[in-house]
Amino acid sequence: LASLLRAELESSGKFAARYLHRCTAIGDGNKILLFGGQGSGADFFNDLHLLDLKKTPLNLQRVSAAGDPPFPRCSGTLTAVSVSGQPGTEVVALFGGSQGFFEGFSNSLCILQGDNSVSINDAASEHMGLTWREPIVLAANAADGMPDARWGHSAVSWRGKLVLFGGSNTQHCFSDTWVLDVSVNPVDSARHSPLLATWTKLKLSSGGGSPPSRAGQTVSLVGDALYVVGGGPIS
Repeated sequence: LASLLRAELESSGKFAARYLHRCTAIGDGNKILLFGGQGSGADFFNDLHLLDLKKTPLNLQRVSAAGDPPFPRCSGTLTAVSVSGQPGTEVVALFGGSQGFFEGFSNSLCILQGDNSVSINDAASEHMGLTWREPIVLAANAADGMPDARWGHSAVSWRGKLVLFGGSNTQHCFSDTWVLDVSVNPVDSARHSPLLATWTKLKLSSGGGSPPSRAGQTVSLVGDALYVVGGGPIS
């Protein structure tokens, strides 16, 4: 680990300096997929890069994907999740983000998927084809709806599903917790997305209560417990 921290990262192709980009581990956890971020001023990115931790020297490789790309953004979340109904299938979910502190807030959901049922790990590392898709997004409970547009939220993968907490739209922060389940669309038609994405708002027990509203926090999953650390009332 120490040698990795000191290693100078090489890049195949131009990689602009940035912050507020997002990463997720894919496959066996030895590959990292990186998306977007903000550069200097009003420069925002929607590019994809792959880092293979088993290769030396470390090389940040540009990855191409077909489909309609997500709009350039920072401060969203990028999370590897499973597809219900397709055992062993992994996709990457990009949710939310913004184009700055005052505008461009989104609750859009984009799914990055390997072509022809190829795992996203193999598709990204072996150039076997990746595609951005917009799933059909549903609310498990119409009264709860779906997560509002936000940035600075946190997400982790839990039992193949995405768990989302908090965030801000600059007007106020959130303390809600959601679970996203990605599944196969039973309607097999070229006119419909092949994927469904269903949001469920978690109802916390009356004895526990929600953490205070916040954004910019970290969220870590240890076993079946979710730990929220830090953050602040960014508004």
